[in-house]
Amino acid sequence: MIMYIGFIMFGKIVLLNMFVMLVMSEFEALRSDPKNQSNDYEALDHLGSKALKIFKRYRRHHLPNIGFPDAQHTSLACDQLEAKMELLGRSLNTLCWNLQWTYDVKRRAAKKIA
Repeated sequence: MIMYIGFIMFGKIVLLNMFVMLVMSEFEALRSDPKNQSNDYEALDHLGSKALKIFKRYRRHHLPNIGFPDAQHTSLACDQLEAKMELLGRSLNTLCWNLQWTYDVKRRAAKKIA
């Protein structure tokens, strides 16, 4: 009886470790292969495609769209435009502050004269 329980416990530990090892190796392959991963939520798709390949059910419509640009990333021109717009906003804010300060100085000078 003790031998049976020992065998069952040992079998569970070995099988669970093998399962965890397989899952971890698949996630490592996913993490290290950037062409198969365009965002952080494709782990299930990657595992599903592996299962389809194993069972010979992987077809053309399962292929990812690698040729299209990533919509989440902006181009260098957009980044430069955004930086220039921010600089323009700061410059306009400084100009308005200087105009208000000049207007206040002129108004105080006019009050002192009058």
